[in-house]
Amino acid sequence: MYCFGKFTIVKAEPVPDAEPVTAGSSEPYLIAGTRARSVRITFKLDGVSSAAAKALRATPNVLRPGSMLPANYGVEKTVVALLPEKIDNFQVYP
Repeated sequence: MYCFGKFTIVKAEPVPDAEPVTAGSSEPYLIAGTRARSVRITFKLDGVSSAAAKALRATPNVLRPGSMLPANYGVEKTVVALLPEKIDNFQVYP
């Protein structure tokens, strides 16, 4: 649970022509030197109360730069992420 709502993964699919890569220092959440693949993840943020969304629209300066804006709550968004081939290669605390 996120502090304002809940992230729901709608779907996750491999990027069709992406080749496996070796994780490096630019992927701090992966153990360096392990194999990873690009995955397209579609998600949305649900369950944000209308009062919280209204307050954030009124004072957008409280959101960090790059944060999801209230207008995008409940809207499906797609990102491409590099994920490890083995879950054991995911590094929670870099």
